[in-house]
Amino acid sequence: MRICLSFETRCACLLVSTLTIVSACSSSTTTPQTNQTSGENVISVDNHELESPTTGPADNANPAEQPLINLANFRFVGGFTVPADQYGETSLNYAKGVIEQSDNSLFIVGHEHHDMIAEFTIPEIINSQDISALNNAGDPIQSPVSVLDRSASSNTQAIDDITGLEVIDGKLVINANEYYDAATDNTHTTLLAENAFDLQSSSIDGYYELNGAAHAAGWMSSVPPEWQTTVGGDYLSGSSSGRPIISRHSVGPSAFITSASDLLEADAGDLEIPTTKLLDFSLEQPLHEDLFNETRSNDLWTHTSVAVYGFIVPGTRTYATFGHSSGHQSGIGYKITQTDGNLCGGYCPFDSNDQYNYYWFWDMNDLLSVKNGERQAHDVRPYAHGQFEVPYQTSGFNPIGGASYDAVTNTLLVSVLRANNTQGTYSNTPVIAAFEFSQ
Repeated sequence: MRICLSFETRCACLLVSTLTIVSACSSSTTTPQTNQTSGENVISVDNHELESPTTGPADNANPAEQPLINLANFRFVGGFTVPADQYGETSLNYAKGVIEQSDNSLFIVGHEHHDMIAEFTIPEIINSQDISALNNAGDPIQSPVSVLDRSASSNTQAIDDITGLEVIDGKLVINANEYYDAATDNTHTTLLAENAFDLQSSSIDGYYELNGAAHAAGWMSSVPPEWQTTVGGDYLSGSSSGRPIISRHSVGPSAFITSASDLLEADAGDLEIPTTKLLDFSLEQPLHEDLFNETRSNDLWTHTSVAVYGFIVPGTRTYATFGHSSGHQSGIGYKITQTDGNLCGGYCPFDSNDQYNYYWFWDMNDLLSVKNGERQAHDVRPYAHGQFEVPYQTSGFNPIGGASYDAVTNTLLVSVLRANNTQGTYSNTPVIAAFEFSQ
């Protein structure tokens, strides 16, 4: 992948392949800003020693001895846009933004009313915060395709909300739930498209039942090889609250381990897909007890916090989760009128400006203690958390809707929702921002 960088004071052209920088016109680096929600550095450490980004062997035979990282290890390297064209009944305007990258392809869930999946070629990534300077992905490889109602066993639980995508061995694993499951009785979570690269013609297997239900059935990511034996699987699935009917969700980011063989070889006669719980919360045992932030001292998790993606960072013992949050300064109300006059339909911060993209970093050793029965999944706390500075904030605040990390290209792609209004009067497609991880 060739990435052209343009900073205010310097420029560089890099050829990136699995962490290798072939050439650059400056050795200087720019450290990403970090959040300071309460006047303090947001990299809050609780009985954890953060190691320098350059210390600790990435190939340590014992993954539990690998270093922890901080937000400065993720460097913004550019972005690209997706088209606002109409594809039959749908488009990428008002996109949900759940994404998956596979080889040089981007799979993305489009308009939130339709939950259709499209595939695009990832164009050359340009380092600019000027959206008009970015490359556009162009015509789709696969135009948006519906999958939720194509299961051979039919959609008997009214599943209508895609929450995660993962390409495994040429197949597409699709996690989903019912957006407003008031009865909290959904058990169906997962579909399998046998041919990820021909969704229109592919058979769709499922619905399968991921053990953990809505607590588990969100994002998916691969487990780095050095961690697979230790955690007991090669894929991770997680989710969080911040969506309707909080009692059915993990009230904080979760982590459940599963295996590709269980996902790809699930039997129609046995719908359950086993998982191992490493991190999980509930309304009774949330990540933070003051979800309304009545004390104005909660900078961790509120009623409006949402995690949209998580992965174990290769060569480290960090489980990195990303999403967005609000109300850490002004507090949270329910169906209130905000400072800008907006009447909320549900939970929202009193101050309409009190919202941000966010991150929560977890020590895998803490998650292993859950696996080993030494503590409960709801007792774990992140060693670092705070604002995640994401570019393309064209509407005051543009939340991230999804993300996907590719270990081969060492690229974290993040969908910035409704950020691009340059393609027409009513266009508001996401912009895809790219970050690179380095130790």
